[in-house]
Amino acid sequence: MPTPQSSNSDMQFEPSPTVTAVSQEVIGMTEEQAIQTIEGISSEELTYRVTRRDDEFYPMTMDYRINRINLEIDNGIVTKTSIG
Repeated sequence: MPTPQSSNSDMQFEPSPTVTAVSQEVIGMTEEQAIQTIEGISSEELTYRVTRRDDEFYPMTMDYRINRINLEIDNGIVTKTSIG
């Protein structure tokens, strides 16, 4: 039986420059504009989730995803982002 081969050197633990740039770019956009921007990035498969909208916090899983942008929304505008 063949032995599975895995190399830890192939694993990425840091967000790409694209994810970092987009997470900063969407601050100040409306929620709709931010989602369109994130979904429009074709060079990487980015995802997003809204973690807070005004005074309502949403449940989140604790898994860390280097391609996911977390959005915090106030009055329809993205005011804070984080990656994970």
